Amino acid sequence: MKSMLITSTCAFTCLFAIIALSNASADVPKSRLERLSKGANITRWFQTWDTTSEGHYTSYMSDDEIAMIRNMGLRHVRLCFSPEYLYDPAHPETPIPDHLALLEKAIHRLNAGDLAVVLDPHNTVQPRIEENGEWSTGFPVFWGALAEKLRHINPEMLFFEVVNEPVFDRHEPEWIALQQKIVAAIRKSAPRHTIIATGPNWGGIGGLLKLTPFADRNIVYSFHFYDPFTFTHQGATWSGPIPPLLKGIPYPSSPEAVAEPLSRITDPTARGWVVDYGKQRWDRDHLKLRLSEALGWGREHRVPLYCGEFGVYTLNAPPESRRNWFRDYASVLKESAVGYSVWGWDDVFGFGRRLEGGRVVIDTVPAEALGLKQP
Repeated sequence: MKSMLITSTCAFTCLFAIIALSNASADVPKSRLERLSKGANITRWFQTWDTTSEGHYTSYMSDDEIAMIRNMGLRHVRLCFSPEYLYDPAHPETPIPDHLALLEKAIHRLNAGDLAVVLDPHNTVQPRIEENGEWSTGFPVFWGALAEKLRHINPEMLFFEVVNEPVFDRHEPEWIALQQKIVAAIRKSAPRHTIIATGPNWGGIGGLLKLTPFADRNIVYSFHFYDPFTFTHQGATWSGPIPPLLKGIPYPSSPEAVAEPLSRITDPTARGWVVDYGKQRWDRDHLKLRLSEALGWGREHRVPLYCGEFGVYTLNAPPESRRNWFRDYASVLKESAVGYSVWGWDDVFGFGRRLEGGRVVIDTVPAEALGLKQP
């Protein structure tokens, strides 16, 4: 799993990827793939519906901030919303009207700022869609109704993503069947809009490889990239018992590089994670090799791909290592000609947008790596 396995030159890789995606996406207009070429997730505008007031939804992001995102060179945002914000399982055929009005206003404002929107139901409570039959049965009905309500918005400026990071570990056929129903419901209501589909197993590359593409060719296939997890999620308390025990894990990795942080870890499982990470020698070539699995699937099936999330949690990652990772992954992503959305505009994995004295301030590391204009 080293660079000797990657035999194509950078120029050949870029050309091949561009040709492959061009051939793959005859029914996804090139203008839409261009819109998906560069983006960022807006993570906190519509995901906090149960604890915030209506004022949050009208004032969270100013028109100046929207212009700032566009002026940096980004072409779209992935607008995440909590499904419960719009979806009442007792009435799946009726997206909650007053909430929908606020969400639609946000979409129009983003579009007016020349940013397309990927609308993402961000299913953060995973058992809801996997274990609640009423919830999952109603979700295709809900999506059909939502697509009907929003179909008037220019298809060049609005994309419908089925759901964020479905898990369905060991139950992958159930997700594939459910996604089929959701895609059919969206397509019936919105014949011209592009749909974004995803695989099981948290929407990663492994799940993507388990999919068989739909006959519908106006679909883009999403994957998320957080490899190597030991590095990108160190300190993440929501990701299981081990990541919070990891601190100062460097990138690139080698047994020598991880020796110092390893000496401070006592938990045997956490030590095993770090030892394995060091032995795997993660570097640019290793990232490229991992990404090539998704690219190979896309070429085989002649379908376009979209990296809907990537980033590094800032809490325990050494700043220079985080910069190294963004530099390397941005480089291989650019070669791939795959569109992307950084996680996130307002999340500390990516740009980490914050307000200081009323002024928007961001982490410049992702912008530098991706070749975006500095604000």
